[in-house]
Amino acid sequence: YEIVSKAVAASGSDATVEKITDLREIMALGVLATPAVVIDGGIMCTGRVPSAEEVRGWLGA
Repeated sequence: YEIVSKAVAASGSDATVEKITDLREIMALGVLATPAVVIDGGIMCTGRVPSAEEVRGWLGA
C-alpha cells in the first residue's frame, strides 16, 4: 500500500489507492494470492510486493 501510494503521488496522478482487506472483495477481483495490485480491474501482480519503479511503469509515469 505504501509503495503504491508513494508511486501514485510521485507520478502526479489523481488515482485513488485503496487497501482492500475483505476476503470476499479480494476474491471477487480474481486475486488468488496477496499482496496484489489491481489497476482499473486488471491484476498487475500478486503474491509479492512490486517495486516503486514497476508501479510507475504501470501508471505510465
